[in-house]
Amino acid sequence: MVSELMPMGQEASASNSVMTTIVGGRDKIMYALLSIPECLKFNGTNLYQWEKFVELTLLGRGLSEHLINDPIGMNDSNYKLWKSEQAFIHSWLLGTMIVEMCDNFLYMTTVKEL
Repeated sequence: MVSELMPMGQEASASNSVMTTIVGGRDKIMYALLSIPECLKFNGTNLYQWEKFVELTLLGRGLSEHLINDPIGMNDSNYKLWKSEQAFIHSWLLGTMIVEMCDNFLYMTTVKEL
């Protein structure tokens, strides 16, 4: 199963996993975020392995700034794109956890909090 990370309103298939979009004047390449192998899903005891998988996946797609940087301000011209990326990454991250762990992270407001 492939979870796609892309702006709303655009479609992609497994064979079309790379797309370039221009949103708010910012050229951004969006890649498909593959589902995590069952053995790496965060279960509360495998934090190091799960963290490494998440870090490598987001770094390889140019989205690691969401793990490191503080949220940008609502008045920033890139806020809408940043917020959209946050929502996609957050929902993808929830899919990388066992169901019992999701409740702990569902209501966090930024990916960095995770």
